Amino acid sequence: MNWGKRVRVEVGSARRTPGGQRIYEQDAVERVKLIKELFAAGRSSDGVVQLLPCVDSGTATSAMVERLICERARIDAEVSRLAATRDRLDQIIVETRRHFLSDTAVVRP
Repeated sequence: MNWGKRVRVEVGSARRTPGGQRIYEQDAVERVKLIKELFAAGRSSDGVVQLLPCVDSGTATSAMVERLICERARIDAEVSRLAATRDRLDQIIVETRRHFLSDTAVVRP
């Protein structure tokens, strides 16, 4: 089952080209982009479904707002974790380059 069916995505009707390809309205394209971004950020299908009512209506209950705040905090924590990993990789790169340069700087007769 594809993700569109899992999250019950409603993207509206699409026009078709003479070749049969679908052409969607821009708001449908933006909705799909957001859903893909949420999946890429680690949200489950159920998590995406919980957030979509806020996106669809532009309004939210206090529970929905809390869900959005929690999701943002989860993403912030993931960004921090990724930044720390990047920083560790930067240190490894510096050390590896230093070691590589010192090995290549040796002149042999």
